[in-house]
Amino acid sequence: MKPTDEQKRPVPFSRSYWVVPAKFLAGCYPGAVDPAHAHQKLKGFLDHDIRRVINLMERDEINWDGKAFIPYKGLMKSIAGDMGFEVFFDRMPIKDTWVPSRNEMVRILDRID
Repeated sequence: MKPTDEQKRPVPFSRSYWVVPAKFLAGCYPGAVDPAHAHQKLKGFLDHDIRRVINLMERDEINWDGKAFIPYKGLMKSIAGDMGFEVFFDRMPIKDTWVPSRNEMVRILDRID
């Protein structure tokens, strides 16, 4: 079956993908150490009509190098404000390498719905 134009819609950055084309995007941490790269990735989200972010990372999660991830919420809110709209955030952490309980997963899926 040939993919539709919506299914072929580009993603804002590598390591992101459409779960539901043009409606529900998933992917890895959208920030970056380099501020210009972080801005580019986050603006990409906003350019693709992403207006709500559900962050599954723990607040103190670290990368493979043992360094903390740089928060991106403030920058994304600022970029959205400059573009004339608001973006909303939910933090629903899942411990890295763990499987959430059934109740936790239901709560996350309910928020997505």
